[in-house]
Amino acid sequence: RQMCIRDSCSYSVYDLLAEYSFSKSLSVNGAINNIFDSEYYTRVNNTGILPAMGRNYYAGVTYRF
Repeated sequence: RQMCIRDSCSYSVYDLLAEYSFSKSLSVNGAINNIFDSEYYTRVNNTGILPAMGRNYYAGVTYRF
């Protein structure tokens, strides 16, 4: 059940993030945003409705020296 206020409804979005450190100076990370690919809006105003991104991914490497 959604709660709506002035035609803008509440929603839940789930993300997953992981990070692994190989050493004090090297780590890798990655994430999946909006795991269930929910449709929702990031902004609703008098100029229109801006839909949010669907499911998306990222990965990275960090090296500290």
